[in-house]
Amino acid sequence: MNVYTMHYEAIRICAEALMIFDKIVSSNHQCLFAYLCVKKPEINPDWNFFERIRIKRNGVNYYGEQVSHDEWKDVEPQFNLYISELKKAIEKKLK
Repeated sequence: MNVYTMHYEAIRICAEALMIFDKIVSSNHQCLFAYLCVKKPEINPDWNFFERIRIKRNGVNYYGEQVSHDEWKDVEPQFNLYISELKKAIEKKLK
């Protein structure tokens, strides 16, 4: 579960960093992911993926849900891809 939530937080923090560059503040995680989908097409955002991980993360944090090994393995490649793409976008902004 910690691996899942830490990967989620990495995506959230990177997305917030990109928003800061654009002088935008998000009121919640759903708005944050909507920003990625609308304003950052270069990372090929998948709204359904972001909704899926957001809902699961909320279940873990607020309702005691568990993340199975199979659930983690199903989303791990996309987590890693988006973390990598978001880091590249941040590095590009910093140059």
